[in-house]
Amino acid sequence: MGGSHRLHGEWLNTNLAYQLTATSNQDTASLDFWIPLPPKPGPYFIRSILTSDGTTIASIDSETFL
Repeated sequence: MGGSHRLHGEWLNTNLAYQLTATSNQDTASLDFWIPLPPKPGPYFIRSILTSDGTTIASIDSETFL
């Protein structure tokens, strides 16, 4: 998947939403997050990225939705 159009301005795509800080080398966490629906029909997808010190550790794209 991929796309070239950013939603609601460039600033929304790079803002930090959550910051989790591990307290041990074996720490785990999970969370739910809410993303508002775009004002115009899609198709769209959501890309979640996990980073550490600016390095991407994991990423995943959602299924496409309208």
